[in-house]
Amino acid sequence: MKKRIVLLVIIVFLVGCSKEKIKELKSDDIENVVIETVIEPIELLKTNEYIDVDNTTTKFLFKTNKGATVEFFIGENSTDLKLVKTISNYDYIDGLDIINLVAGENYYYQIISKNEKYSVKSEVLEFNKMSKIIYNESATWAKTAIFYEVFVRSFYDEDGDGIGDFNGLTKKLDYLQDLGVNALWLMPITESPSYHGYDTVDYCSVNTDYGTLDELKNLVDEAHKKDIKVVIDFVANHTSSNHIWFKKALRKDEKYRDYYVWADIFDSISKAGEWGQKVYQSKNSKDFYLAIFWEGMPDLNFRNREVREDIKKAAEFWVDLGIDGFRLDASKHIDDNSEVTHLWWQEFNEYIKSINPNFFLVGENWDSNINVIAPYFKDMDSSFNFAISEMIVKVVNGQSNQNIVEKILQMHEVYKKDSPNFIDSTFIRNHDMSRTYSELLDNKDKTKLAASILLTIPGTPFIYYGEEIGQKGKKPDENIREPFDWYKDANGQGMTSMNIGGFNSEMKFTKENDNISLEEEIIDSNSIYNHYKKLINIRNENHDFFYDNYSIIDLGNHILSYEVGVSKNIIVIHNIFRKEQEINLEGIINENSKELLNDIELKKNIIMKPYETIIIMK
Repeated sequence: MKKRIVLLVIIVFLVGCSKEKIKELKSDDIENVVIETVIEPIELLKTNEYIDVDNTTTKFLFKTNKGATVEFFIGENSTDLKLVKTISNYDYIDGLDIINLVAGENYYYQIISKNEKYSVKSEVLEFNKMSKIIYNESATWAKTAIFYEVFVRSFYDEDGDGIGDFNGLTKKLDYLQDLGVNALWLMPITESPSYHGYDTVDYCSVNTDYGTLDELKNLVDEAHKKDIKVVIDFVANHTSSNHIWFKKALRKDEKYRDYYVWADIFDSISKAGEWGQKVYQSKNSKDFYLAIFWEGMPDLNFRNREVREDIKKAAEFWVDLGIDGFRLDASKHIDDNSEVTHLWWQEFNEYIKSINPNFFLVGENWDSNINVIAPYFKDMDSSFNFAISEMIVKVVNGQSNQNIVEKILQMHEVYKKDSPNFIDSTFIRNHDMSRTYSELLDNKDKTKLAASILLTIPGTPFIYYGEEIGQKGKKPDENIREPFDWYKDANGQGMTSMNIGGFNSEMKFTKENDNISLEEEIIDSNSIYNHYKKLINIRNENHDFFYDNYSIIDLGNHILSYEVGVSKNIIVIHNIFRKEQEINLEGIINENSKELLNDIELKKNIIMKPYETIIIMK
């Protein structure tokens, strides 16, 4: 009869033996050893988590031991459930798709998970099958908009408390209209314990530092009178740890506990995030919750239908108020399972577009991989183009010779496969990145060249406040969100302060008499401000710039040039080199051609200054 020895006993025996003793083991002794596998008890968790895939399919996202056999029972009443699917070696990372469902119907289901020794079943649960429609139509107005990103706290203070506010922004709508922008993106405006507002405590509130809901409504109404759209930051990925939902979750409230993602026996609390950060946090060293950005920003659980419904209701509040769109913060980070992330945004998009078909959704999907970004155009109107942002800076700094227009057109061909109506949101820098002027080593000509590229390539451009006057700023974040510099001495009516409002860093870049202020630049025809204003005006008058009808022109090394429009009647030429270059325009210009940006005389051969741009209308 064979000896039955548990694997652990064999290991202990061998470790305790000398090499000589191990050698003395006879081969037939080893052959007679039968290893008895230890079978783990079955765990079955999160059986109430699911998301709709399409009109007939729902993905269930329960967790159980890898390798277990799963049986899924479903029916139209709780007492008549039928086995519809059996899976051996179930993998909870992929979830389980149940097909042939009917949209609008109520269903009951039960899950059994088992192995050779153990079995566990869930309670009978109920769900309503949702319909799904993928909207490929985008907000038409955003296709030809020029956006201006505003940090309200740092823009213009109307009531004299040193904090920018809604009334201050309303007062400066004339400035923005004169600059030529026709859409605003307001960084977070809801109540928050942080100066930046990216950790909300109430989705349907306004930050009292900025004013009242009525004052915001007035801002929106006045902006609309000037044909300026208003988009706000909508932070769905996470809340503040001070949010009432999370406070109840910490108390293990039956409902709100599942609003957040808690580590279970299948998770590793030492797991690192995308940039190497700790992602599981704890308030009591026992329960660990997912918070990929910071412990004060716990991630919401979008596998929970109730979370999805509450977030949609919060969004509807702002749509009804008259807001024209959302910038979706951290939209790429909704769930580790990218399919869940995409399905949620499709559900959200459908809901919003059912209320206002022309509402604009642009996602912060921070990735340079085209194939990662492209699927988001099925989920939302637009996505920020971080790859082009980096490319503009590198090309202007002489660190890359890539053809930006060629690259962006290649991207667009990929995007079209997911949505023919995609909107590509382009920019140079935003509130999370060191400012353009600082990135370009305080070089005024390079800064103007970067603006020239942004505002002459296809897409919907976004300008971060203060970029139009060449404001400086480097990390930490507070110092790239410093007060807008209205005056030569950096002091005067409306100037905001970093001494109040929650900033943790001293003001380092907004200084007096540094030749960087609107007051100084508005009267200087050669200023960065007036360069931006000319470019914006040219783009607004020539909507061909927003579309993809571009052709590359080869005018030699260190020259970036292209034709724009179906009729190719606009020629853009950038000297991206640090030295003057002679350009031969023979065959490009005719007797009716004129230069739009600098009003220079066009000849067969012209000399372009370092980092200069010319825009020719044939």
